Amino acid sequence: MITTLTLFAVLSQQLITDFSPDSPVKWTTVHDTVMGGRSSGEISKSSAETLLFEGNVSLENNGGFVSARTARPIQPLTQSAGIEIRVKGSGRTYQFSCSHKDIPLRGGGYWQSFDTLDSEWAIIQLPWEDFKATSFGMDLSQLPTLKAEDVSSLAIYLYDKKSGPFRLEIDYIKTYQNSPDASPATVANYLGSQHPTLLSLLEACDLDSAVASFDTGTLFAPTEEAFAKLPTELVTALLLPENKDKLQSILLSHVAAESKTVFNSIGEAPVSLSGNTIAIDWENNEKDFISVGSGRLVIGDILIGGVVVHAISDVIIPENFSLDSDESIQSIGAFLSSTISKGVPVFNRGDVQECADIYQNSLVKLSEFDGLIVRDRNKILDLLLQRVNVDAQEAAWMYRREIDRLLRIYG
Repeated sequence: MITTLTLFAVLSQQLITDFSPDSPVKWTTVHDTVMGGRSSGEISKSSAETLLFEGNVSLENNGGFVSARTARPIQPLTQSAGIEIRVKGSGRTYQFSCSHKDIPLRGGGYWQSFDTLDSEWAIIQLPWEDFKATSFGMDLSQLPTLKAEDVSSLAIYLYDKKSGPFRLEIDYIKTYQNSPDASPATVANYLGSQHPTLLSLLEACDLDSAVASFDTGTLFAPTEEAFAKLPTELVTALLLPENKDKLQSILLSHVAAESKTVFNSIGEAPVSLSGNTIAIDWENNEKDFISVGSGRLVIGDILIGGVVVHAISDVIIPENFSLDSDESIQSIGAFLSSTISKGVPVFNRGDVQECADIYQNSLVKLSEFDGLIVRDRNKILDLLLQRVNVDAQEAAWMYRREIDRLLRIYG
């Protein structure tokens, strides 16, 4: 064998395979012939105990790829910085692919390209964070960064859109530079570093103990920006002791009992622990984004033990959510007319901010009234979220137009 045993004695490295006779890793090939192409390639062992992958790439019949891949799952890898390979090629560019044990990606995987030298050995390091998730050529950048512990199988593709013979020789594949985490991977630790507002709210309504024991299920975690979109008055009200159960209801609306990766949930509507459904689907025909409720997926499939976490752009407010009892608003028409009578004189005397606040507080209260139809509640909530992007005068007129519209319906 070309390499020496001392190379693998370094504690920060984990040998995956050196292609010796006793190596547990077996390899096979899959080419474009599975789709009607005409490329060919074979794997063999050299006298120096290296792996030889050679053949011919053909672009006929819309083909153009060959691959060598592990025939069965590899042994679990330990925490590390990435993959290291020692290869000799003919100057062509290859793709190193890793399959994720919990995120099946059809027609793809986590890919990273590497270049080879013409008939010269090269040691190439491929950091985990540089592997990109793909499926049938689609960039899935919303998925989490690949880690060593996630890897279940390996593959090497030649897919450079060039026809002709190829030859790749591989001496070894291993991990390099262990980077153990300073703290254990738990949901609480993750939320503390990435979603501190969500964790603080869970603690405020005594759900932190539930988080500590959360070992299976799906959590839709609003980002810091998502909470910043909420009206201050609503957050303030939710933090009052008498509304602790209301805050718990909202937070539990982001938790589903079943562990579901995002791509296994597209087109479905998981039911949360509060009983509301969370619609998940492609946001448009181009499949640029995945929608979650009224917002978007920011990062999907963050796996923490048996828990799947999806970071989302908006807080989920259940359709039937209400801070007050139905008796707080006896008549929508009368309530809105009273709101206008309070706001107009304030606006006319030049207190635009106070007028906007009066209208906003009334719309927040109305959005929590069970007598409001779902379509109008959603429109109010969308309008409230737009407040962060406009000044006080525009907000006052924006709210007034909505109040006038609602009066025409309920007045």
